[in-house]
Amino acid sequence: MINEENFIFEKPVRDGINTPNNRIEAKLNDYFYEIDLSRKVYFKTKCHLFRLSNFDITFRKNGLYGMLNNNGKVNILPKYGAILSALGNNHYSFCMPDNKYKYGLIDRKGNIKVPAIYDGCLDYIGKDYYVCVIGEYDGLINENGNQILPCEYYDSSIHFWNRKKDYFTACKGDKYGVVDKNNNIIIPFEYNYICKCFNKGKYKNCSVVEYYGAEGIINDKNEVVVPFEYSKIRVFSDKTFFVSKKDNPDKCFIVDNNFNKIRDVNFNYVTDQKDITENYFIASIEPDGNDGLIDKYGNIKIDLKYSDLRMIYGPNKEEIYLAKIFI
Repeated sequence: MINEENFIFEKPVRDGINTPNNRIEAKLNDYFYEIDLSRKVYFKTKCHLFRLSNFDITFRKNGLYGMLNNNGKVNILPKYGAILSALGNNHYSFCMPDNKYKYGLIDRKGNIKVPAIYDGCLDYIGKDYYVCVIGEYDGLINENGNQILPCEYYDSSIHFWNRKKDYFTACKGDKYGVVDKNNNIIIPFEYNYICKCFNKGKYKNCSVVEYYGAEGIINDKNEVVVPFEYSKIRVFSDKTFFVSKKDNPDKCFIVDNNFNKIRDVNFNYVTDQKDITENYFIASIEPDGNDGLIDKYGNIKIDLKYSDLRMIYGPNKEEIYLAKIFI
């Protein structure tokens, strides 16, 4: 007799613990289940593929894709060549079975909102905006298919820069700039890199940019507010930065928001964890890759002694860590 408590966890969403409605995808033989962390079964279905999103579940039967809601009811009959990516609250990117190279948008009931005419999965970036692709160039449309930015930008580069003003970073050739939703140039296309602008603190509406191999900070009038004399500038908080100087890139330290040094550090690489928390960063000693955890002021919370350290949420939303010791 098959014991349905003996689940095989297949591809847990968001590291398998922080899932929509605190539920998890599980597989047993040919059936896929939606269960919670106490192993309560909400429903099961027999199909070839089963994938949770924030709102619905993609499934595949006879090579075609459809959607279930979180109660296991079929919202969209399996008739599409693919259904990809949860795009905002209401839409998904799709293609038809007779042309799997062209994509459009459907809503959660399977109604076609934007015909499948684009050359790649439509990428939701926030509000009512979707990055679309024609050939090798990117543009921007809204959920009704209206063109916001023409398809003249490159390398999936269109992202929000300032959400309140609807400004976007974009790339032409190999240079980055910022445009508004009417395609007016806000910051000229002359930078190697532009990060999103700060939304608070001393550098509100400013951005870290790279210019001819050096990093500095500019405002939304393209005025330099921190000179281009750094090899790296990484934001820890609205009051602290992790930096190294252009003339000594291996020497890293923490500065305040006046760029006065607070302390030297014994790590040279940081990775933010903003999908989980803004309070902590994974820090590494390159090139050996010894990982540890620091706070936004550079204080070490977990010693830099692990070969791999990853941050996830626990069942009660507390922060926990997966670590691998050097062998």
